[in-house]
Amino acid sequence: MLFFYLVLQISLTNTFFWDTSKIKNEAIYLNLRKVANIAEVIINGMNCGIAWTDPFRVDITKAVHQGENELTIQVVNTWKNRLIEEHHLPEDKRITHTNAPYRLNGQPLLEAEINRPGINGNFEKVTTVSIS
Repeated sequence: MLFFYLVLQISLTNTFFWDTSKIKNEAIYLNLRKVANIAEVIINGMNCGIAWTDPFRVDITKAVHQGENELTIQVVNTWKNRLIEEHHLPEDKRITHTNAPYRLNGQPLLEAEINRPGINGNFEKVTTVSIS
C-alpha cells in the first residue's frame, strides 16, 4: 500500500502482460480495492473510467489486449491537505486561496492511498464477470 499526504495528484504507471485466450465473452474489471479519494484508470491510452466509491472498480474490457499493456492510475485527493499545510505559511507565500472560513484546525491530513493493483505485476485483483 502506498500513502501520500500532500500531493493533490499522483500518477502511477506500469506494464502488464494479458492472455486474452483465457477470457471468452466476459467483462474484465480492475478492482482497486480502496482509493483515497478519486482514481482514474487508463489502459493503453484509453480512459477506462473513474473510481471514487466502493467497490472502486472499473471495466477495462475494451482497453486490454493480447500481450503487453500499459496501465496508468491517476489518484487525486481533495484540497484539504493543501489548505492545512498552507494555513501555516505566511499569507503572501500561499498559492491556494478561498473565501470560506478556515475550519481545519487540528484535523489530520488525508491519505492519498492506492493499493497498487497491477503496478506490482499481480493481477489477482482483476475479476471477470460473464456477459449474458
